[in-house]
Amino acid sequence: MSRPAILSAISSALFFAYIATCAAAPACAQAQTASHLRAVAVYEYVGSMEKPARSRLVPVCIWDGMQFQPARLYLADPEPLAVESGTLYELMRDGIGIGQIEVNQAEEAASGWIGLGRYLPNPKPQPVKLKLPSYLTESKKFESDVPHFAYTPPKATGVAGEIPPSTASNTGGGPVPHTGETPAEEGRPTLNTAESEPPTLHRPALTVQSSSSMLNARTAPPARPRLFYGKPKHLQSSEKQDVLTGLPPQMQQVVAVSDPAGTENHSYAWNWSSAEEKTQAETAMEALARHLLSAQTGVQSQGPILLRSEHFRAFQLAWGSGAVYVFSARTSGTADQTRYITLIARPDFSGGLVTLYQHITSDALLDFEPRLRLIDAVDATGNGQADLLFDLITRRARQFALFRVGLTQAWEVFTTAPQ
Repeated sequence: MSRPAILSAISSALFFAYIATCAAAPACAQAQTASHLRAVAVYEYVGSMEKPARSRLVPVCIWDGMQFQPARLYLADPEPLAVESGTLYELMRDGIGIGQIEVNQAEEAASGWIGLGRYLPNPKPQPVKLKLPSYLTESKKFESDVPHFAYTPPKATGVAGEIPPSTASNTGGGPVPHTGETPAEEGRPTLNTAESEPPTLHRPALTVQSSSSMLNARTAPPARPRLFYGKPKHLQSSEKQDVLTGLPPQMQQVVAVSDPAGTENHSYAWNWSSAEEKTQAETAMEALARHLLSAQTGVQSQGPILLRSEHFRAFQLAWGSGAVYVFSARTSGTADQTRYITLIARPDFSGGLVTLYQHITSDALLDFEPRLRLIDAVDATGNGQADLLFDLITRRARQFALFRVGLTQAWEVFTTAPQ
């Protein structure tokens, strides 16, 4: 075959492959849309978590199996999928479930879509109760020290362990045991025969969680996937709730995860060997923060920098990984001189610290440079490895950001739009 003919054949093959790919694109997109989803949100409340005075559920992101999607925009028809009525979220702290939030309704606030819902405690596991058959009862007449069971037939068979005196022979002899040919033996269970099965312990049937918060009583459109559903409220009047607005100082935050496959409870909190170890790690992070703040100004301060509102946490973000420290604080001073610092670091083998991420801003820069506040560690993709979820706050807006932590650095893998 000549070279032009070969090129023509290759071009034809590529053309038909392109046509096939374009024809399969809608089907692939639909399959991807209907794939497994995992949503991450932040439950914010004032008061107690069980009975908050004001609350809201702020959607953050949805993992579609390939990439993160903005939860406030994903499949908004009309409300986003993440805050659709009936969606059930599990509240997580350090990777351990501490309750559930069932979305009753979605509301479009000035900062974007939020969910309103009610708190539900985690269902308690039902203990398995074993019950022995009536013919396997412990003997009280056998005086041996070896534990054993005696045969006691059911009452319906008419057979007892001993023959009552009334059934003795009229000739005055002793008790006559029943044989296999007497009518009283009918219905008596026999062992090791081909016609019967060996006795088994009675076990309760395995059931799936049947509470209303675990059922999906709503049929979604064929092309629209859904998250973990409780009892839909779209046909019922929702309870009157006080919506949380703004960022009040007493506001508390908890990570919330919605996944149809469920969430695995795995603690991401670092297990300290002693209280002294924790104190030493926190002291080292404070010293690193003061050093970085001094280096930023380029002027050696007359005394140690005073830090306020210190917040220190340590995590083990994956099985077998080392500790990861997160430290944040602000300096003491006038409002326009206050600076905010957030550090992510891990200890090295020599006892020092490896800085993975640092962020410093000040009140004068808060219009466009946010301060960072750690919310918690969360497994956003369901692969067993957690990321760090931060709240990014400026003077007029806020964002949420997921940080992935590596061996030598930490970086943002997803950031929401300003709210």
